[in-house]
Amino acid sequence: DPEISDVQFDALTRRLRSLSPTAPVLQELTGDSTSTGLKVKHAQPMLSLDKCYTEDEFRNWLFPRRGKDRSRAFTGDFIETPKVDGVAASFHYDSNGRLTMASTRGDGVTGESFLPNAQYIDEVPKQLAGPPLGIAVEVRGELYLKFSVFERLSGDFSNPRNTTAGAIKQKNAHKTAGYGLSFFTYDVLGLDFETELEKVEWVKAHGLIPVETRTLTTVEQVQESFESWERRRGDLDFETDGVVYKVNDVGQQRGMG
Repeated sequence: DPEISDVQFDALTRRLRSLSPTAPVLQELTGDSTSTGLKVKHAQPMLSLDKCYTEDEFRNWLFPRRGKDRSRAFTGDFIETPKVDGVAASFHYDSNGRLTMASTRGDGVTGESFLPNAQYIDEVPKQLAGPPLGIAVEVRGELYLKFSVFERLSGDFSNPRNTTAGAIKQKNAHKTAGYGLSFFTYDVLGLDFETELEKVEWVKAHGLIPVETRTLTTVEQVQESFESWERRRGDLDFETDGVVYKVNDVGQQRGMG
């Protein structure tokens, strides 16, 4: 028994969406992608990482030995970060720096929205720091649960990663706050960066937390640096399942594939 016409209702809905895209009313009364669990197609696929297990495999990635791949050979420096074992997630911010969408990686092409729950994750800014961007951006990274927080949680939780996945699926979004989730940023899309290190500085300047990043200038440094992460692993306050290497120069990344 509606009190206003459909036209009036639609006009109010459009107005609210422009003023407050994450308003609970929109989540409850409309079928848009701000609701938890709805499918969201990524603008660019969230691909998985190639893996290697030996120093020789790593060298062959940087310096292909034969065929067409030789044109991909690496020159320059590269960065190294811990591979945090959490839940990969994507956050979209509009041109004014407001959070408008949050989704999981899913199968890499399509994820699930959890925007209502993201409102209760302190380390995910609802408004980016600094002046308006003037352009929409996408921030990608890893949601995770610190060991120190996991140990304080009561109940039967198997491990921090599964607990994180469950926390962002709470039907009552307010409950997500009680888990104390954290977030590391590892990529930014929508802006032109020349290097990965420029992304790190941008992340810091806009109120996000970048994953710890080291710069390596020679392949000879890799094995020793990797082993140092292994030695530190037991002292870190989060789960890791490897070390990630990226070519620092973004243009060269594209050329190498």
